[in-house]
Amino acid sequence: VLFLTFALLTTGHIHSQVCKPIFKKTYGGNGHDETRSIIATTDKGSMVAGRTTSGTTGDYDAVLLKLAEDGSIQWTRRYGGNNDDVFSKVKQTTDGGYICIGTTKSFGNSQGEVWIVKTDATGTMVWARHYGKPDIYIKGKEIVQLSDGGFMFIANEADSTAQSNAIICRIDAAGLISWTRVFDHGNEDGFNSIAIAGNDVYVAGFATVDRKDGILMRMAIVD
Repeated sequence: VLFLTFALLTTGHIHSQVCKPIFKKTYGGNGHDETRSIIATTDKGSMVAGRTTSGTTGDYDAVLLKLAEDGSIQWTRRYGGNNDDVFSKVKQTTDGGYICIGTTKSFGNSQGEVWIVKTDATGTMVWARHYGKPDIYIKGKEIVQLSDGGFMFIANEADSTAQSNAIICRIDAAGLISWTRVFDHGNEDGFNSIAIAGNDVYVAGFATVDRKDGILMRMAIVD
């Protein structure tokens, strides 16, 4: 055990690297501001998604914040209605725009529905769709773009409750539903992450029978 510990420490010392800060900034206004997702963009900048009450009447709006390589703000856009809205994830699309997934209480069921917003490269909304069921809170978790220009997203129905179910949904390039699958083992189930590799989709989450177990699912994308 002592030899193994020494070997690990020595290896760590030989290959250790120092993280050099490029910039450190804070962003916000006269309200509450919260980031939920960040990606590197093709222009060497970054895109931040989250929610804000700055400039609102009190409820949260979803927000996108486009940053240059040095962290300076290039533009900011707010999205939403009269109630709480949030973006959980943002991805850059093949056309240079962005696709955002989150949850809205302004549109559809006021308990909360999956909310997906497609924008162009400047943050101008191209389309927005909400997906839900009456009187059930559904939380949008993550979204990926497919090779045909459409998208696949995951969500959790009755998220963070003993009755939660995991959802995976395929939509076309305009946000129209192609198909939806619900995964329910009878207790608390949910999806947390999704990835695409060729014609396969990988989903990570959890399922509860006697206890909560982590799950990884691989599914083939069939047109």
